[in-house]
Amino acid sequence: MIIISKIIDGKEIYYNKELDVISKNGTESECVYESDTYIRTISEGIYDTCFEITTRCNQCCRNCFAYSSPGNGEEMKYEDIEKFISDRENQRIRIGITGGEPFLHSEIQKVLELPLKFRSLNFMISSNGNFELTNELRKRLVKGKWLISLSIHGNKTTHNLYTKSESFDKVISNLSQLNEDVIIHIYSVINRYMTKEDVDYLLDIQNNYRIYYTRFIMPRNVGRVDFQYDENLIDYIHEKVRHNVKAGIKKDYSHTELINVKMKSRIIG
Repeated sequence: MIIISKIIDGKEIYYNKELDVISKNGTESECVYESDTYIRTISEGIYDTCFEITTRCNQCCRNCFAYSSPGNGEEMKYEDIEKFISDRENQRIRIGITGGEPFLHSEIQKVLELPLKFRSLNFMISSNGNFELTNELRKRLVKGKWLISLSIHGNKTTHNLYTKSESFDKVISNLSQLNEDVIIHIYSVINRYMTKEDVDYLLDIQNNYRIYYTRFIMPRNVGRVDFQYDENLIDYIHEKVRHNVKAGIKKDYSHTELINVKMKSRIIG
């Protein structure tokens, strides 16, 4: 268990790097979960910032918190990202990078160097996994000790229907190439195509690869929304992940500062 602490505003704040959890107490019981529910931020303050570095995406998922799609093309300038992080370095313990698909950012290689510039911070990147994993990108992910969250929304058929793409094979290929080198989470939105067999499949992936955590995500009323799914599936997921220290349902928002692609800040509470 990798637990890192940092003094922020006179308080000792803890970050569980393997589970991507921020807390005010470094004990394992608080840093992990409550029963079958994943809680990423167990603290009152704002101790992490997430940057939506681009709205470009090579998929068009039915439920997208950022309205991303192949038709979008905005992105942050690297210099603006670096400055925002520099301004908040002493107030944060974690930095998240998301999109859109962040690996489509024109300066992604510079972005992946950020952990070497800000060594008091921990970095994670949330990706749909549908990108070309070059040797250079792999080196930067490993050297920066990145946590990478890959989106897999069921088996091949379910995933490709939900994402309106043919990305499944690429995601699994990237997962298999990275799983021994970096901390990986699976991020799966509960969706209209998902069945019990898909849930079992995702948990099998977790067992077959070196996956630190699998998060099943309830759809939220933000962005491009599709609330249709089998209600009975929720009970099944609860049953399957209960007492599983490596899987859970994330239903609540994170207590996080979000900087969107237009450099506007808001709190996800």
